[in-house]
Amino acid sequence: MLHRAAFIERFVLPLVAGGEVHVGAPLGFGGLGRLLAEEGDSEAERALSSARWRVAEGCVVHPEPPPLDEDSLRLAIAAHDLFFLAHPDAPDAARGEGHRRIAAACVALCGGVAPTGAAAALVARHTLLHQLPLVSRTDVRVSFWAGRRDFRGQRPPARLSAWPRLRRVSEERWQVGTLAEAASDSAGGADAARVLLGASPLTDLLTPLRQSPAFDLGGLLGGRGGDGLALALGDPALCRLVAYRWLEEGIDRTGAAFAAALVRRLGPRSSDDLRFGLLFTAHLHLCLVLGGERTRGEALRAAGRGEAAQRDFVGLFAALHKTAPSRALPADVRADPSLAARVAEHAEACATTCGAARVRELAGLVARTLDGSENLAA
Repeated sequence: MLHRAAFIERFVLPLVAGGEVHVGAPLGFGGLGRLLAEEGDSEAERALSSARWRVAEGCVVHPEPPPLDEDSLRLAIAAHDLFFLAHPDAPDAARGEGHRRIAAACVALCGGVAPTGAAAALVARHTLLHQLPLVSRTDVRVSFWAGRRDFRGQRPPARLSAWPRLRRVSEERWQVGTLAEAASDSAGGADAARVLLGASPLTDLLTPLRQSPAFDLGGLLGGRGGDGLALALGDPALCRLVAYRWLEEGIDRTGAAFAAALVRRLGPRSSDDLRFGLLFTAHLHLCLVLGGERTRGEALRAAGRGEAAQRDFVGLFAALHKTAPSRALPADVRADPSLAARVAEHAEACATTCGAARVRELAGLVARTLDGSENLAA
């Protein structure tokens, strides 16, 4: 039976601060009950608190101390049990129906973490899972004159590398994303990964370039009241954090990931969350305009020579500016004729970059999403 201090030291602390993450047998709801009942004042827990505080300081100016409360333990256990789905030592007997039960328990654990727009709670959850998409293991293949052997996350025994020249020994090493592999589990791993990321919306939004599970807004919009996106970005400080992080990482790529996820879900039955997504798209483009001609020009050039999703990112703003100008331009921008003219010029450049035919298609999606809202252009 794994005790609270050991779980924190072996799994949670390295998940937050970096280091070797140890995954054991799934804990589930039984483990949650045990960990909640145990005393929580170990040295590892104090180190965890300090590590989470440092992450929080990188998110907001005056962070609150992130508590290791029930929500945190639910997320930590869900992450641990999700990683079990990709564990190389998991017994074959645990696969299939066993994995389905584990994945379903992960979803249920995250389901007990209520959606929130409170910045402190969102930051606290992110401090726990901020490295979730980055966790990986090193796989090794040792080839020798008589064959080869593979080791998944394990160190090859020294005897296999003995007499390397005589036995023609060579090693190949590569990194395997743990979250990506767990999400590929056919017994519910994808749903568990999506729901876990959706339970920490800030983590979801700050990792739009992850390979798998791909950024798709599913965890933010599906199964959690349909309000995850607006809740996550409703606080101005967190909205700025996400916008600036995306700009730093390259808005041509981050914006494309967001646009692709958004376009897939736009339509006549769209939620208020997707309307909020259109407003956030406009906010990103206003950042480009205010960032100067060089920044704006680089984004447009990247979209022009990039993939369809990159062109859709600029095309969405052109479509929104054409279809619902009041949503593309906040009141203070409209009150400044010079700035409004610069934004209109940018929207025209976006339309040219995307192409007239595609902008018309996107404008139709925008109109159906807004569904008769105020200030739609004729």
